[in-house]
Amino acid sequence: MGSKQYFRSFGGGEVDTTMYGRIDDVVFQVGAAKVRNFIVSPQGPVHNRQGTRIVGAVKHSSKRTRIIPFQFSESQSMIIEMGHEFMRFHTLGQTLMYDGAPYEIQSPYQEEDLFDIGYEQSADVMTLTHTGYQTRELRRLGATAWELREAGYGAPIDPPSSVTVTSYMPSSASVNTDIYVDCNYIVTAVNKDKQESAASSIATASNQLYITGARNTIDWSAAAVTGADRYRVYKESGGLYGYIGETCGTDLIDDNIAPDMGRTPPIYDSPFSDVGKILSVPVTSGGSGYGANGGVVTDVRLVSSATYGINVSRPTGEIVDPTGLGATITVNSYGVDLPGDNTDGWKISGATLNNGGSGYTNPSVLMDDTPIVSGKTEWEVEFTPNDIVFEITDPGGGSGAELEAVVSAGVLTGIIVRNGGKGYVTPTVTITNGRGGSGAVIGSPVVGSTTDYPGTVAYHDQRKCFAGSTAKPQHYWMTRSGTESDMSYTIPEQDDNRVENKLASRSVNRIRHLMSMNQLLALTNSMVWEISSADGIDNPITPTSLKTRIRSGVGSAKVKPLISGERLIYCAEKGKHLFEFVYELQVNGYVAGDLSIRAPHLFDGYDVIDMAAVESPVPMVWVVSSSGKLLSLTYIPEQKISAWAQHDTDGVFESVAVVTENSEDVLYLITQRYVNGSQVRYIERLEMRSRTKDVKQSYHVDCGITYDGRNFSNDTVTLTGGIDWDEDDDINIEASADLFADVDDTVVLQYEEDDGDARVITITVHSVTDSRHAIGRPDFTIPEGLRGIALTDYAFGKLVINGLDHLEGKTVSILADGGEMPQQVVSSGSVTLQHAAVVVSAGLPFISDLVTLPVAMQIEGYGKGRTYNVNKLYALIDQTSGLFAGPAFDKLTEYRPRNNEPYGTPPLLRSGQSEVNIRGAWTTEGQVYIRQTSPLPVSILGLTMDVTIGG
Repeated sequence: MGSKQYFRSFGGGEVDTTMYGRIDDVVFQVGAAKVRNFIVSPQGPVHNRQGTRIVGAVKHSSKRTRIIPFQFSESQSMIIEMGHEFMRFHTLGQTLMYDGAPYEIQSPYQEEDLFDIGYEQSADVMTLTHTGYQTRELRRLGATAWELREAGYGAPIDPPSSVTVTSYMPSSASVNTDIYVDCNYIVTAVNKDKQESAASSIATASNQLYITGARNTIDWSAAAVTGADRYRVYKESGGLYGYIGETCGTDLIDDNIAPDMGRTPPIYDSPFSDVGKILSVPVTSGGSGYGANGGVVTDVRLVSSATYGINVSRPTGEIVDPTGLGATITVNSYGVDLPGDNTDGWKISGATLNNGGSGYTNPSVLMDDTPIVSGKTEWEVEFTPNDIVFEITDPGGGSGAELEAVVSAGVLTGIIVRNGGKGYVTPTVTITNGRGGSGAVIGSPVVGSTTDYPGTVAYHDQRKCFAGSTAKPQHYWMTRSGTESDMSYTIPEQDDNRVENKLASRSVNRIRHLMSMNQLLALTNSMVWEISSADGIDNPITPTSLKTRIRSGVGSAKVKPLISGERLIYCAEKGKHLFEFVYELQVNGYVAGDLSIRAPHLFDGYDVIDMAAVESPVPMVWVVSSSGKLLSLTYIPEQKISAWAQHDTDGVFESVAVVTENSEDVLYLITQRYVNGSQVRYIERLEMRSRTKDVKQSYHVDCGITYDGRNFSNDTVTLTGGIDWDEDDDINIEASADLFADVDDTVVLQYEEDDGDARVITITVHSVTDSRHAIGRPDFTIPEGLRGIALTDYAFGKLVINGLDHLEGKTVSILADGGEMPQQVVSSGSVTLQHAAVVVSAGLPFISDLVTLPVAMQIEGYGKGRTYNVNKLYALIDQTSGLFAGPAFDKLTEYRPRNNEPYGTPPLLRSGQSEVNIRGAWTTEGQVYIRQTSPLPVSILGLTMDVTIGG
């Protein structure tokens, strides 16, 4: 019984043998048993993959090397070669050179750490993270001007180093100095980018600014800051410093400006290192009397008065405070008439301070419970600072630390480190104003010496985000909104302050990756978390509005995930399969799906080493496996296209990266090969597939080169000296640029005959005078139109192809002017052709295999339990130049289509249906094996098999 089996496409890619029983699966109808060195097209055909071109050897071939992308504009990009303690740069298939050598910069990264480095780019700056290294920034300053520097999280500009305050009281004012209060100020500098420095040291003056005409002048003219565009001034109130104004100058007058306590100066510290920070300050002896002269109420001012009544006693009030004692006041009031007969009430005119007391930290006036008719009574209470003042000195030049005393019953019981500062070596802390206390003994401050660096970085909600340090594996940090490195915060907190928090997980799983999608995703080795705003998904994250939720129980491996469209693609820690993570409207939540479900054989038992994604011209994911193979996933989820293929080469693949070049995404690779008995590592570039019908442009060799002798410049050749100008005549050839080196090279001219047909004349060189002069003989008579004039429309054919030093001793495949030549062994970096050719590609050969799935027919038992003999194949091909087919790889028949091409020319690429007679063999599966061993293109759109069915 005979039948025909139709494979309408191969858009399902390679599927595992465990799927052979799933003939009901839609992918089984369009899949293949093997797709080796073929690319699956989104439309369903398979094409033998393009070859790779050599870019260059890595610096240290004996050491592992990694490549990552650097895209700094729509049209300009770099591949960064990250090796042991160095970085190099490559673009458009070439290595960036400087003074005749590869341009490189030094780096601290060791070979064993390269594949654990996290990276994220913004404009011309790439941030690199690793838990064992200070976070660094790779900056492109120019084509051959790159720098790798440590990332800083301190203030972007210095504060004024010397601030003074001068008080003024009008001579006409009769004020006792005992009601003066200390006025404390700090100043910050602001650069042209509106970035603010840390606070200056505190400057103090004693005055009473409530008196008309009184003022304090804050001055820092002796310490103007280089790079400062403006300055901001803050005044202390209640232990905090509130904003009172800013200026382009170097002084500001405070004539009783009320501080804005909603705007306080930034506090800088590095969240990733405590080196040089003051961590704690021990108190050996607490002394006595501390704060006794502080916290004295100095003035009580009425802001507004309610109306009290009706016909009750005069209103009274008292000063209340959680810590202070002893202050008393007399409330002054006057009577008022209220509506109604004999109805009287009271209004307050102010208060007299009888005793200032001591120890006050937050005093207010509490009125008695006399009924209020209308309005609201408000007071302002001024008091002297109760804070003990510390001085920190350090021979190492440390600065910026802020300390706060803890006092109980006049005893200094502790010191709180509000800000550890930076750069301290051996600091000493002394008390310069104890507010009446004495006798305390302060020990040597503890200075930090440890580092704790994040392992991953991302950008989200206009913040740079970090996570996954060694000491705080579940913590994450975000810079101040709209900044790259500002890790400052304020008291009280503002929405744009830095963010620091941790995942609420009982298990200790380090955050391996941060990925920004609609929300910020944190991937640990056991789950995927979503970090968002507690105010709703459309609101930005703030320090006080954070929400974390587990979105998947499938954790991530170390390899950096990818974002493709609206989907996150990552390698699972368990099982090492590739997963997609996407929000599904149908389930109103995130779903993690196994992209490897139909091809587990490509992943089971192996690790994913590296990944890269291509968006154009065909969306694909490229995966480097620990097997040494390169795996490709044609991935268009909206069309339900997810097709795997495997790729191998003479060697192993070790790293991949994708950048955009000439409006297309280009894949770069690092391969490890053995050449001339030695291990080498090369950077190679996968050639883009061309739609041209010219077989000369085919490129299907690895680690290869192309010689192209066509003239695309203004260089010329001039033919002279001919007599009959025919094949028996010597012709002088003069070139305008260096051209000639060897005999048997050719000059190829193309011209149009009178009938419109194109004609080619080849002049073979038999004598070379110098690099610009040679003598040769044509294969046809040279027409008059080509004699004695400078010709730009020419090509130069070479017999010896150089530039193959990197493949010394290797056997290479050769495609010359569209025709396959015998393979040769590279010697002295060159191969010699059978005859000179204009366009030649030479490189390592590779084999492309396609195997169909077992036969499944609409007959009893879907054809299982029968035998099959496939004796003819109808292949729907596109731009194809031959292939091998058969019932097994050891029983292949060559199919080489040829139509009416002239003798001696290569077969043209062919499209359409082709009938292929193959060797018959009875098998239980009825599979067809297709192979391409030549450096020529094969595209298979579909197959129909003529099958004889046995019992």
